[in-house]
Amino acid sequence: MFSWLAANTGFLFAQQPASKAQRVVLLECENSYSVMPVNEKSPFGRVKTQLIKQLGAAEYAQLSKRGFPSMWPGNTGNYFQENCSDVSWRTGIKMYKIATYQEKGVTGKTAILRIPYAENKDVFPDIEWSGNLYLEVSESGLMPWSDYEPKPFKPKSESFSPSSNQPVTSHLYYPKAGDILRYEVNTPEGEQYEFVVTLRNYVYVNSAEYQTAKYPVVFSWKMGDTRTGEVFISRNGFEKSTEYVNYFSGGEIKIYNKQSSVFLSQKNFSEAGNSDSRTTTMNMTGHDKVFLKDDKKKFISVSAKGRTYSLPVFEVRSKNDEGNEEIIVVQDSSVCPLIVEMKLDFHIRLKEIVTSK
Repeated sequence: MFSWLAANTGFLFAQQPASKAQRVVLLECENSYSVMPVNEKSPFGRVKTQLIKQLGAAEYAQLSKRGFPSMWPGNTGNYFQENCSDVSWRTGIKMYKIATYQEKGVTGKTAILRIPYAENKDVFPDIEWSGNLYLEVSESGLMPWSDYEPKPFKPKSESFSPSSNQPVTSHLYYPKAGDILRYEVNTPEGEQYEFVVTLRNYVYVNSAEYQTAKYPVVFSWKMGDTRTGEVFISRNGFEKSTEYVNYFSGGEIKIYNKQSSVFLSQKNFSEAGNSDSRTTTMNMTGHDKVFLKDDKKKFISVSAKGRTYSLPVFEVRSKNDEGNEEIIVVQDSSVCPLIVEMKLDFHIRLKEIVTSK
């Protein structure tokens, strides 16, 4: 649960400067908004001491006077509610965590965010308001801006490099921040649409930078015309996960510490490629299945840079799964184990790679 709070006063001398507050982003939005309880004089009276200690009396006064949506200036709250599910719009808001509080009997902390008008004029166009907006949200629903905007890894390799020891001329794809991966999705109902992945960061597992990368894989995605979101995969997720996210909800920024998506984990890649049994266990659709690697060399054609590239891949199929067989096709590279095709309860295949400049 979160609610908007707005301050419409110039009484700001006690607030923390933005340079000392932590800029954050909202991982997701909720559709429900708080309404001020009847006969409650101060919406934050129960945690007044905690908040004044952090904010000072002046800013606490602002917070208390503009505590719920019915008290926001103009149409600001409605505009936010209408646009919040747009991740690119939401992450453009400059918001700062300025305080937290803990209530007895409640698990986790609640954070107070400040959104200064001076820094967000263009985010709320054609709406007149002054001072600050405030947002109350669970602290677990936030991501530090420094994590959201990591320094992009810049590999020295070309986007496509000839692969060795292959029976046909083929190239391995090496990702870079800014690359766009265009997939075609087909459903059993006959629906067809694009799933577009834009890599915001991809740190090679064999690079020195990998060991300090909190989220080595970061991408945004768009499905069809309107649904969008972002994904952050931690080192643990990229290295050890056996569970994959293949179904997405729009408007969310997701952090995967025990899951992966779009890329096969190092664990599954290694087990399928190096174990004598050529098997590995994965959860692609909600429950674990054992997959067997086909030892035949395979290739898949992908458009890029105005030509067609042949990528070396391997295929794994779920075992003893007659009638419900799942097939995963992966680029044969531990540096970039990109999933290029899947046959689950839908079919998805990589069609084009638009490389960044």
